[in-house]
Amino acid sequence: MKKIIFLILVVFSITNSYAQLIEEYRTCAIESANTNHYEEAIDYFTRVIIINPHDSTAYFDRAMMKEIIHDYHGAIVDYTKSMEIDTNNVDNYFLRGIMKNKIKDYKGAIADLNKTINIEASNADAWYHRGIAKSELHEFNDAINDFTTTIRLRPDHVKAFSNRGWAKHQLHKYTLAIIDYNKAIEFDSTYADSYYYRGITKTILKEYHKALKDFDKAIELNPSNAEYYLHRAELKIQLNQQESGCSDIHKYIELGGEDNEKYTKILCH
Repeated sequence: MKKIIFLILVVFSITNSYAQLIEEYRTCAIESANTNHYEEAIDYFTRVIIINPHDSTAYFDRAMMKEIIHDYHGAIVDYTKSMEIDTNNVDNYFLRGIMKNKIKDYKGAIADLNKTINIEASNADAWYHRGIAKSELHEFNDAINDFTTTIRLRPDHVKAFSNRGWAKHQLHKYTLAIIDYNKAIEFDSTYADSYYYRGITKTILKEYHKALKDFDKAIELNPSNAEYYLHRAELKIQLNQQESGCSDIHKYIELGGEDNEKYTKILCH
């Protein structure tokens, strides 16, 4: 009897020590994340998992850290593991769906976001990200429907208006696209993509000088986006602003854009 009691006490002591250690590691992980030391936070969450491989929260939290450092594949693995342990956490499907969009697995993203929406139909961002996936698959009518649902659930969803406008542009509904871009800008005048998309649509409508102003504004708001410079360059060259356009071409290449003969020899010979 004494031996049994002794063994129980030993097991209890070890279990208690592990529980304390897990909490210490979890606290350190949170502190690291709060000070932007994400890889350090990942290390602490990994230590938690080594002690308790069935801790779904540790996998989930580690996945979020991996997302921040752009390790999307690693995040997907961790969300999947968290999901296997805790099948009731809908956020695993939702966030894994977003990660799959990031790695261009759009069909996989739609499958996860379908699951999210089936469980939580009021999740506006789930509809939005599914719309993004459908748009990337050129399912523009379906994407528009998802963006419209997003807006119904959250009427000030700037990105939904902007991306719905772009989907309408793809269907050659240019005037309707402009209306959506305008609405997005009305809600948030600092979101650069709305001006960029509107600039492309206005170029199609031959509103060249208005389009140029939109590209200027997009670049003012986000000067590190290479594509903005490329479209402004092409428009400037079309407007016989060759020198300024070529300057934008060089900026586009400097920011990582494709350096090919079309830009460096044909347009800027």
